[in-house]
Amino acid sequence: IEDGLTNIGNNAFDGCISLQEIVIPKNVKVVSGRAFMNCSKLRKLSFESGLQSIDYEAFQNCIGLTDVVLPNTVTNLCVAAFRSCSNLVSVALSSNLERIEGGAFQYCVSLKEMAIPSSVKFIGGTTFSRCRSLEKIVLPRNLDYIGSQTFLMCSSLKEINIPDSVRFIGEGAFNGCRLITSLKLPSKLEYIGDDAFSYMVKLDSLVIPDGVRYIGSRAFSDCENLNSVKLGNKIREIGEGAFGGCKSLSTLQIPESVVRIGCDAFWD
Repeated sequence: IEDGLTNIGNNAFDGCISLQEIVIPKNVKVVSGRAFMNCSKLRKLSFESGLQSIDYEAFQNCIGLTDVVLPNTVTNLCVAAFRSCSNLVSVALSSNLERIEGGAFQYCVSLKEMAIPSSVKFIGGTTFSRCRSLEKIVLPRNLDYIGSQTFLMCSSLKEINIPDSVRFIGEGAFNGCRLITSLKLPSKLEYIGDDAFSYMVKLDSLVIPDGVRYIGSRAFSDCENLNSVKLGNKIREIGEGAFGGCKSLSTLQIPESVVRIGCDAFWD
């Protein structure tokens, strides 16, 4: 690609199945939607400093990629940018990245670990959904929002440290993370979505911070080893089936702040 180019347009190289190597020069500011989607033999991807945004599905289904290093000029990683890159093992993110949109690494089934820079405040829904080999994730200290199904069925994830800055955890965010044994919820947390932590079968204790006002339906359902739960003193609503199937939970004190308990909230 010649140096004078500033934008690689939508679908520019979509389906170029013989393309094996690409160098994005420094003058390119945007790689547009689906620009390199389905380039199945693309094995080497290099970026010179200058790129600012990788748009939706830009490298989706590039199954030949094994590692990616993003330049520190990138601030936005859009929806499904690297979704279904099934052999992608390693990704180095930009130190100035601000947003990771939904599904950016969904179905990257070989991805083993990820360090998200402190500049990121938003991680969209399904970003790492079904990354079944993901064992370690480092979340940024200023993160405010974890979207729906962000880590859904990350079945190899062994631990997660959620920063105290997080206020919102969306539906199914950690559903099916079956190897996690301990969980410390952030002190500023206000909202726990439906199915957010369901099927954490090795989790044995839990403290809900005082700032939480809503626990979603099935939020902790089928956490079958959960035996100790302390609820915060400002909770207003416990959703349907919130602790359903928690077979080891024997006692629980409901704070006076609770005004609604959904049906089957504690079914066994």
